[in-house]
Amino acid sequence: MSDLTTYYRELMAEVRFDADVSGILTVEAFFDKVKERLTEAGELRNDRPGLLRKWREGKSTSHRRLRRRSTRL
Repeated sequence: MSDLTTYYRELMAEVRFDADVSGILTVEAFFDKVKERLTEAGELRNDRPGLLRKWREGKSTSHRRLRRRSTRL
């Protein structure tokens, strides 16, 4: 088994476990896990949690701009 396949299986096992324990959807647990790993790697700052929450809920300004553009077409 390749390293990538092993990584994927371990990641998804962690995500499913977190979803079961927390009682949330798998997609939400996946978002949380990826956010956590990106923050640990220094690729994502954790000093603007409200922005991440808004993006996750589809309320970010860029999401609204995209929605407005799509309705004009």
